[in-house]
Amino acid sequence: MSEFVDRARELRRIVEPHYNCAQAAFVPFAERMDLTHEQAYSVTQAFGGDMQTGSVCGALVGAQLLKQS
Repeated sequence: MSEFVDRARELRRIVEPHYNCAQAAFVPFAERMDLTHEQAYSVTQAFGGDMQTGSVCGALVGAQLLKQS
């Protein structure tokens, strides 16, 4: 599991392109779920910044997407 956590931390440190918390949590699992990196990045794009409301944690949304897959 630490490989995924390490990758998520690495993604969050990238400035361009920016990875929001949902993307950082979801993208490391993309290949194991038969998704491309680009697909995983795109699917979770709208979940960053607390979905623009300030009330929903993007990392939890990303993790929930994994659970539903």
